[in-house]
Amino acid sequence: MAAKNRLRELDDSIEESTWVGTSPGGDKFYEMRFSNGGMFSGNFFGGMSLFASGQNKLEGSWSQSGNAIRVLLSGRLKGQEFKAIRTGNLMKGSWGSLTYSFEVTRVLSKPVELSEQDEAAPCNLRGIKITVFYREKGGVNLSGQAARVADKLRGKGAELEVQKGNSKDFSEKVVYYNGQNQIATRISECLSDTALVSPFDGGVSYTLPNVFQIYLQTPAPGTAAKK
Repeated sequence: MAAKNRLRELDDSIEESTWVGTSPGGDKFYEMRFSNGGMFSGNFFGGMSLFASGQNKLEGSWSQSGNAIRVLLSGRLKGQEFKAIRTGNLMKGSWGSLTYSFEVTRVLSKPVELSEQDEAAPCNLRGIKITVFYREKGGVNLSGQAARVADKLRGKGAELEVQKGNSKDFSEKVVYYNGQNQIATRISECLSDTALVSPFDGGVSYTLPNVFQIYLQTPAPGTAAKK
């Protein structure tokens, strides 16, 4: 019951949450942060402004009535207003006299807890999407290890995809985005008996909310890679 109550409180409020997403056409990108006390901040990128550093900051105040969210911008965009409707972890809205529309997803601070069992489980990964990339090149084939990793994480509630991918730059890393280091650390700890991987900060992603990438590139010491 305690976990359900906390989940309901989390679902009702957007305080201390971050949301990322794009416009329907995918040519504009948004990062929105709703802080305590009605403070709003974030970033907006669109067209050539993708390359205009420091010119895309969002700031202002926010309010909420039921599932309706309203943001009054200040600073360089003073007078502009965001209006959005929230459904669970998805928010859709418009701004600029309804000229621009957006769709953003909540960045989870921790996996979803649907029960007291989830709350108590150290390896609960509900609501998390993970893609496992494995090396198959130069006589190295880590597809078997990737399958074991996927089975382990799938059993913890995560959504899994497995793909062939050669990338030494991210060798044995759990790549995370949007500050989700806590979840990435949990993933690496849950895999400690299956694969030795460590968190790696991939920065901000507007198109991959709550998505993590594991790169298996190096055979474990003392094991033979399948050909």
